[in-house]
Amino acid sequence: MAQSNNCVKSAVQSTSVSGKGNLSLQFVNCPGDNNGRAGGRNSAMKSGCFGRANRLRVSPAQILFDLLIFAIVATPVAVFFFVISPHRIGFFCDDNSIRYPYHPDTISTTMLVLLGLLIPLLVMVLVEFFNKRRKKLVLGSPTRFIDACKGYAVFLFGGLVTEMFVEMAKTSIGRLRPHFIDVCQPDWSKINCSTGYILNYECTNSKKFSPTTLKDSHLSFPSGHAAFSAYCALYAVFYIQLRFNINRTQLLKPSLQLTLAVLAFYCNVTRVMDFKHHPTDVIGGAFIGCLIAFIIFFKLAVPVMKTSVPSVLPTHQNNHRKPHFHHMDSVMTTVSSCPSDVGSYQAVSEDSSDHAITGTNAPVPLITKDMA
Repeated sequence: MAQSNNCVKSAVQSTSVSGKGNLSLQFVNCPGDNNGRAGGRNSAMKSGCFGRANRLRVSPAQILFDLLIFAIVATPVAVFFFVISPHRIGFFCDDNSIRYPYHPDTISTTMLVLLGLLIPLLVMVLVEFFNKRRKKLVLGSPTRFIDACKGYAVFLFGGLVTEMFVEMAKTSIGRLRPHFIDVCQPDWSKINCSTGYILNYECTNSKKFSPTTLKDSHLSFPSGHAAFSAYCALYAVFYIQLRFNINRTQLLKPSLQLTLAVLAFYCNVTRVMDFKHHPTDVIGGAFIGCLIAFIIFFKLAVPVMKTSVPSVLPTHQNNHRKPHFHHMDSVMTTVSSCPSDVGSYQAVSEDSSDHAITGTNAPVPLITKDMA
């Protein structure tokens, strides 16, 4: 009988409500023989068997194409920010919402960009490092630093998309900031307030404030700080929820997520405190950032990182040992052996044969043991 190139990859023991487990074996094709010779083992290890999942190689052409997409998305951001002038709107003389004094930024744009780019990167690297140290797998996805790189690349793309929508809205709407009168100082001698809505006015405070600041006083809605901070925080929160594997404490994960949310909320509050934005500007910007973070993460980042999203929430509590696979009550154990003739994988139930699943030669991710 010809020797097979298939080997047992993993076993999954699912925990039921009654405490009984169903043992299911999964098989994948492994190159090389299975008679214990060094050649077969080395070949299997190189191909991703025996503790390594199949790795998706990225070609240089794909990288260049992705960079081209980045450039295409970044182009309108630069055009709206540097080239196009904001839409000019007027004001009412008795509008007190635009008569607040000018105040420097508590969180400058430079600080926001640096923190917004570094904090999610630090979160992703630490999550993957912690998972790798504990040899954990999250939802069947391999724990690799390449996943953090892929997730961060998608994060950068989403950040550009967020800025594109924000700059487009700012320039098209042209809403006046709360400190507009203080920055502009219109020539009141040429303004007749009895006409109501004042559209023709001339700013006279060009010596105190730069042209960039005068232009920026027409870019109130939506808040770019609120949009970007909300996007960065929510993306990192989603990453922690689906990739961070911790079972020693139930409070660490939500505490980290709460910290990110508080930082984003504080950034939003400072925009109102500094009279940079109206409250509705901040709410609109935060909504844009959260919406884009949700779409980018679950529609693009999850497929790229090969991370499974739980579709079933837990319906019971286990008083003894509760595995933590993000709402999946299962205990993963590893089996490594090579039968002589295995041409398919099969899941076999200890309780009933109705749970048996068969299929053709298909690779499956390595699953390690999760102890409570």
